[in-house]
Amino acid sequence: MKRTWIGFIIFLCGAIVICAASASYARHYNYGSLHFIGGFGMVSLKNTEEFAANGIENIDISYSSENIIFLKGEADKIVIKEYLHDGGKDHTRMEVEGNTLYVKKNERMNDIYFLSFLTGRERIEIYLPEVFGGSVNVTASSGNITSDPAWSFKEFYANVKSGNITCKEIEAEKITAETSSGNISFGKAQGERTLTASSGNIVVSSGAGDTYASASSGNITVEGASGNFKASTHSGNIKAELISLGETVGAEVSSGNIRLDIPKNSAFSFEAEASSGVIDTDFDEYVFYNKKGNTASGTYGENVITSIRTRASSGNTEIKFR
Repeated sequence: MKRTWIGFIIFLCGAIVICAASASYARHYNYGSLHFIGGFGMVSLKNTEEFAANGIENIDISYSSENIIFLKGEADKIVIKEYLHDGGKDHTRMEVEGNTLYVKKNERMNDIYFLSFLTGRERIEIYLPEVFGGSVNVTASSGNITSDPAWSFKEFYANVKSGNITCKEIEAEKITAETSSGNISFGKAQGERTLTASSGNIVVSSGAGDTYASASSGNITVEGASGNFKASTHSGNIKAELISLGETVGAEVSSGNIRLDIPKNSAFSFEAEASSGVIDTDFDEYVFYNKKGNTASGTYGENVITSIRTRASSGNTEIKFR
């Protein structure tokens, strides 16, 4: 048994050395449709580009597997810093056309990264002036998008196929965040929010504006919201704290629970359906239930302009006053 383990360890070490050597050798070469990069090269600053901020109203950023980080910069400059592996440097298109700054990494087919957990993930740092108030469009195939400072943009759009979108505070006319596999998190999102996560959670901790959130598999949590609210998830819970109500409030889950906290001085019509679950409200005296207790409808308050509609195929529904 001891000899077997020793042999296995020797084999494993040899395999690692061979893979590392192959990666280090192959990172500069192409083999058919495969392009190998990586090796033991640590991530370091490979490229820095600066642009005068004056006249730039739109920033269009597109990368592949790199993390993209937004940071505060100088008052009159937009600076892009690329931290890449030794073998991973690729040309990136960075240029201004009209009032738009394009930052586009050249597409590569089937990039393969070796031992990135040892050498660090490549990252792109975007330094923007604090007063920049234009629009930002940022996409990444496989990487995280992160913003720690507070920003005020005209519009903000972020999309990742596999990665998280994490923003501390963003104010914009329209805020759009989409991820196929990952979480979406805003400390504050002020403006019309459209948030989509195919497989992941959505969290908004504060901010006013209409909210449209959907998740195929994940929870949706929105706090301190105001305006119209529509949320749906196939498998997960919906929890929302609404400071004020717009004309429409809707929540739908296939498998999960719904919890809405609303102002007590609200006036609204109410319809709820829970195919397999309980409907619980703080205004039961104004609600009519069917015999099974799994559908409810009613009106609360005067001068009603708000419609609240909920549906839970398998789960409970709670509507509570704040």
